[in-house]
Amino acid sequence: MKGYVQEVVIACGSEILCAAREKLRREELVFDPRHYLALLEQKAGALDQAAPMVGWEFAAVLCELRRLLEAR
Repeated sequence: MKGYVQEVVIACGSEILCAAREKLRREELVFDPRHYLALLEQKAGALDQAAPMVGWEFAAVLCELRRLLEAR
């Protein structure tokens, strides 16, 4: 993993696995909800309290799936 002023790069050998470029303001927090999906799989109850998920719009099909799972 290499961190630069405006970019973070994750690589394995010469292959770049992920690169994120953000224009941030001082003391600004930026969450990418996709980075938390694997963790939420293990701890599904944390979905409502997960800061990265606040304000993230889910597709209608995912909202329906969640409603069905909660009904069980």
